[in-house]
Amino acid sequence: MKISSLLLATLAVFFGTATTAAVGLWAQPRNIKDTRITYLWDVTLSMKGFNGAPDIYDEVVQALAEDIDAISDPRTEIVVIPFQDTEFCEVWRAAATEDGKREITRKIRSYDNEKVTNTSIAKPLSYAIDNIFSSDKVDIMKLLTDGKDNVSPEEVSSILDNWCEIAGKKDVYGYYVMLTDQAKDGDLVMKLTKVCRFEAIDDMGFQNIVSVFPPEKISMNIKDDYGKPVTFTLSTVNDAEIPEGFKIRVVSLEAATEDGYPYIHIDETVAAGPDNTVTVHPEFLLPVEEMRSRLPKETNETIILSVTPAEGMDSGEYALTRIPDKECTLVLVNKPEKSLRFYVK
Repeated sequence: MKISSLLLATLAVFFGTATTAAVGLWAQPRNIKDTRITYLWDVTLSMKGFNGAPDIYDEVVQALAEDIDAISDPRTEIVVIPFQDTEFCEVWRAAATEDGKREITRKIRSYDNEKVTNTSIAKPLSYAIDNIFSSDKVDIMKLLTDGKDNVSPEEVSSILDNWCEIAGKKDVYGYYVMLTDQAKDGDLVMKLTKVCRFEAIDDMGFQNIVSVFPPEKISMNIKDDYGKPVTFTLSTVNDAEIPEGFKIRVVSLEAATEDGYPYIHIDETVAAGPDNTVTVHPEFLLPVEEMRSRLPKETNETIILSVTPAEGMDSGEYALTRIPDKECTLVLVNKPEKSLRFYVK
């Protein structure tokens, strides 16, 4: 009995696909896109102690240099925008290679601007939105300032009113770094607590920010994974280390399913493992056969997962470990088993 080479090829494709499908639960890596880190750096003379302000200029320069040196992925783009009361004083861009980091750090250390001006936060922020951030990269912005916007604070408020939409479209996460008490604008900080993807950080803490991301998508094959725990891997910008014992809370938002039926329930607090893996144990709300009969077969049902720092993870050694606001979806796969018929004469 002979089987044609075409048939053998067909079988290889089929069984290869079947083997892949049988792997079951998998998590799509979040870092599909490269990262860009943008520093909006306040260089008004108050940073140098002008008019009785604390002289923190050299300390900030050193912190910037250390933060840039710690960037480990050479594919990361670095943007530094020193600003005063206009959109920018300079705009420097470099890849995070050793040469690129060295050159942009040299520019930071040698920069000198003695103009006496006010402080505009709105203008450099608007410039970055229009000219730097883009949806093809994950943008991390660190806005470093020692004072409030005393040019057009109403523009800052307007930007924040629209920030969630802007940041969602362009995949941006912002940190407002308050280098001194003078920068602690109560109204602005209060507004930031209500704005997604933008947080306030005290002092020089921007060096120690660990941005933790769950995967954008986790897939569960109901046939193979029913009743099993769900494991996924957290990623961090520049492979920063997640502090030992950092806990996250994972909650399923049941109402997100297309047909209104939750299928599973998750509400669990777990610690990230040493390899940044997280394992949760869903409660399956239907018997497997009923679930397979209810779930669509041609399309996949999706459930939104809320992944947030657990209670108590906002202080002490975990205070600067952040999970930026971003959806994580659990995809319930219910595709029928493939079958292949062939006849041999």
